[in-house]
Amino acid sequence: MDYLQSVYNENNKPRTGYPGLMTAHLAGRLGLAAGDTLLEIGCGRAEFLAGFARAGLLVSGVDMCPSALDHAEGLDIRLCALGREPLPFADGTFDAVFSKSLLEHLPVPDDYMLEALRVLKPGGLLVTMTPDWESCHQTFYDDLTHVKPYTVISLRRLYEIHGLKAATVEKFIQLPVVWRHPALKHICRLIAPFVPVRTQLKFPRWSRELMLLAIGRK
Repeated sequence: MDYLQSVYNENNKPRTGYPGLMTAHLAGRLGLAAGDTLLEIGCGRAEFLAGFARAGLLVSGVDMCPSALDHAEGLDIRLCALGREPLPFADGTFDAVFSKSLLEHLPVPDDYMLEALRVLKPGGLLVTMTPDWESCHQTFYDDLTHVKPYTVISLRRLYEIHGLKAATVEKFIQLPVVWRHPALKHICRLIAPFVPVRTQLKFPRWSRELMLLAIGRK
């Protein structure tokens, strides 16, 4: 099954400006500078990869779906079935390795961790985003390719087991207005328990359904 064509296609998931906003926010928050190298594992339609490139980073991406190459548009994207083959990069290549909405699809997270750490430079950043089980458990298995949920505790332990330094894991609200005005987090927390499951209204939905953001240094 080609996940991008069957699940994450333009009809089901139309393109928006969100990936560009989030990558600009993360690049600034993480202190990534123009010329730093970044690998995205599971880059899919390359929307986040292109966002990091616009922020001045030197980017590469890998995905297991052949249709990912249709979205390369001049970007360095390569096919790789993580877990069955190593990443197609030398040891210590990247300043940062990033993934979003990938880890929950992997039955063996060690494959991801070991390869990500191998291609990271000493002192490089591993940045992982995955759904927060506590806030997404009622919708998590709507995607039948999801196999492994995470909490703040389990994701932090995964990072610690693999020796990441200064590992932090937080619940991340996917609303750009909250990044600009952090005080709005309190409103999100207040309304979250009352938001209907599977609502399509953006502010209520993303106040309720959170991501986990893990950051650690090799």
